This record gives sequence, structure tokens and C-alpha cells, in this order.
Amino acid sequence: MTTIKLIQPVKPRRDELGHWIHPGIPNFNEDTGAYTAWLKEQRLTLHHACLEEENDDHPAVRRYQDTGSSDVSDWHPAPPAGDGWFLLGIYDTDNDMVATFAKRAEPEQTQCTCGPVRHWECNAGCKARGAPDGR
Repeated sequence: MTTIKLIQPVKPRRDELGHWIHPGIPNFNEDTGAYTAWLKEQRLTLHHACLEEENDDHPAVRRYQDTGSSDVSDWHPAPPAGDGWFLLGIYDTDNDMVATFAKRAEPEQTQCTCGPVRHWECNAGCKARGAPDGR
């Protein structure tokens, strides 16, 4: 059985321009399929905050619009409402500066004769109790 190492929240250490990428994200060499598969394996839901969504008078917005500067050291995007969100990165894209937040979904639960249990516990628990077909 392969154990998946789940990415965990860490304290961001932004560079002089305010950019940062979570050190637990593998290098996918722009392979979006591999990145999407990794997100699914990690059970992550993403939320993207864009600099262009800030007020026009925000200093980072002014710099970006006026000079194209990617200095967002004074931009501190907030995660979405709710618990469990953590920062995956603050970075420049072709269109805008983006902050990506992630939240891990709980493992699927299934109902069995043992009551609500996690997927990986279900078969062992039910088989141990003699339920037919492992349920």
C-alpha cells in the first residue's frame, strides 16, 4: 500500500517582490494534467484571489497597472471564509498576480453495518464483524 504524503500548511517566506510558492508542491514542468492529478490525490479544492480584484488605489495595483511591476510585497490577500484554507502561492501569471489558497476535502465516508466510517476503515471493520461482501 502506497502512503501519500499530504501537503501541509507552512508559514510563507515571500521573496523581495512578495512572491512565494509552497515548498511542498512538486515541479510539474507546466504539465497541467499531472498538476490536476496531484490536486485530486491531495483532495485539494482551490481558490484564486487576483490582484485585479483589489481596489484601484491599492499600491500594488497601481504599480502593476502603471509600470507592470510584479512587486506585490504589500499585497496580503485573505483566504476565503471558513476553516482549513492555506496558501499555496503568490505568483505572476500572463494576465495578473494571483494568490492560490487550498483546502483539503475530508475523505469520503460510506455507511455500512458498522456505522459511518472512513473508506479505508470500512472493509476491514465490516469483514471483522462478518458482514457479507465486506460491507
